[in-house]
Amino acid sequence: MKGVVRLLARPSAIFTCGLVLRVAVILVLLLLGVYHSPNTWESGVIASNIVNGEGFSVTWAGSPEPTSVEAPLYPYLLAATLTVFGQRTGAYLLLVLLQAVAASSMIFPIHALTRRWFGPVPATVAAWVCAFWPVYLWYSARIYSTVLAIPPHPWMLAGW
Repeated sequence: MKGVVRLLARPSAIFTCGLVLRVAVILVLLLLGVYHSPNTWESGVIASNIVNGEGFSVTWAGSPEPTSVEAPLYPYLLAATLTVFGQRTGAYLLLVLLQAVAASSMIFPIHALTRRWFGPVPATVAAWVCAFWPVYLWYSARIYSTVLAIPPHPWMLAGW
């Protein structure tokens, strides 16, 4: 019994459970057909304009206009994915799987920071909360830049 408790307290085991849960959410959405023609919001419009040679722009009033409505990382990542794999379900699936790994990776710095500040038991609880937090589950399954904006923060704080 103690071995199981020790295993469940390891950040790598929590990461694995969090990743499996996120992939399960993604697979349910895949079965529901969400990734056949997903809503890609402003990032998708910008990515489409990049792929079509119209630059980092959004079409507001009929013609593409330069924009600063989105940070450049996610639209360029989306544009690269669409350029390499096309506008197919597999391209979107690859992107959300990458997002699931990024969101799950937050478990490591959250565990380390909480352990440093509060001890091992709160660190384990915080890591499990991060693994099962509904917002982190939902955003990693969406084609949206938020999921790649959240994980760097605990990593930067842990490195500081």
